[in-house]
Amino acid sequence: MQLLYQIEPRPHHYACMVDLLGQAGFLYDAIDLIHSMPCEPHSGIWGDLLGASRIHLRLDVAKLAARQLLELEPDNSAPCAVLSYLCSFAGRKSNSEQLRMAQRLKGVKKSPGCSWITV
Repeated sequence: MQLLYQIEPRPHHYACMVDLLGQAGFLYDAIDLIHSMPCEPHSGIWGDLLGASRIHLRLDVAKLAARQLLELEPDNSAPCAVLSYLCSFAGRKSNSEQLRMAQRLKGVKKSPGCSWITV
């Protein structure tokens, strides 16, 4: 990208690549890309990886992404919800319940959905 177009890759370019690799099932390539980034990955990048791990039912990758995402955004309920879902799907009901209990104890609540309608 730099040589051909003289464009310095920015974090949002890396986020797009992580999302593309993740959606295609190349989760470990996405992790390698994140670790090779010259800048610190932001929460969107970890969120893309978390979403891809949910699609491909990869609990190991989801744990990594959720841990990093919770460091950046401790009040975000999405990582715990995804991990709980994957634990339930993998037959680990006790882990799922522990995650939900930890979320309640921390006081983290899911923000209600809303929609915008212009009249």
